[in-house]
Amino acid sequence: MQASDNSLGPYLRSEREQQGIDLHDIASMTKIQPKFIEALEADDYDRLPKGPFVIGFLRSYAQCLSLDADEIVAFFQAHHRQQKPMSSPPMQEPERSAPLRSFPMPRVSWQHGAILSVGLVALIGIFFWVLRSGPSTPNITPDRRADTLAASQPAARPVISAAAVSPSPAPPSPAFSAPASPEPSSPSLANLGSSPETAPTPADSPQTDAAPSEAPAPAVSEEPAQAPAPLVLRVQALEETWMRLDIDDGDRQEALIQAGQSREWKANSQFSLTIGNVKGARVLLNDQELDLPAPRSNSSCQLL
Repeated sequence: MQASDNSLGPYLRSEREQQGIDLHDIASMTKIQPKFIEALEADDYDRLPKGPFVIGFLRSYAQCLSLDADEIVAFFQAHHRQQKPMSSPPMQEPERSAPLRSFPMPRVSWQHGAILSVGLVALIGIFFWVLRSGPSTPNITPDRRADTLAASQPAARPVISAAAVSPSPAPPSPAFSAPASPEPSSPSLANLGSSPETAPTPADSPQTDAAPSEAPAPAVSEEPAQAPAPLVLRVQALEETWMRLDIDDGDRQEALIQAGQSREWKANSQFSLTIGNVKGARVLLNDQELDLPAPRSNSSCQLL
């Protein structure tokens, strides 16, 4: 191989021309594009693909012209080291990141650990102590509960009676007409607890104020308690008794009281009582028993 001025391209072109091979013919035989063959014969390697393609072109070109392919490749590598076709492109080194700084962990001595443990246990104990010592419902015994309820409620007001009635012994009662049927009738009115001739009316009878001194009650309830009625009438039936009652000239009530039962009524000023079985009933006014005038038939008695 004789290459002038270390030029491989002109040598290959002169060999092709001496053998009378056209450019397109060698391009067809080597399967290399004509433009790459022109660049190869002109030593214009910048127009050729990089890397091992140049070596492949040279081997195909030399074999087509019956030249020593190894000698052509060795000549190219010796005189064109700047190309370095067989070497792979240098790998780019990865950028080195900044080294991580390690901070030393503070060392905790066993003394500090013990102090922290004791403090934690103390905090937990205080927390549970606060929970257990919170407000709780006191255990009230029955006696203490009764005292508490009595202290919280106002004192009961005593019953104030309008008068302490003490009727005089009844004289012979006047004649009453006996009813024709078992149903009692209502004869003329008589004074309550006395005979119709001598007994004074409740307005004329002396009244004694039996009201005890009222103890001041603690003001617990906002609504004042209503004062009780001054007159309390209670009827206790020894036998079955029918009765009719007018309270304060307004409210009329009738009742049939069985033996052993009792009824109670209250009034502000007066009662008007008609009773069918005088001997079979006890009449109490303000807890004082009245001596009822018994008629002859024991079937009807009207009291005022």
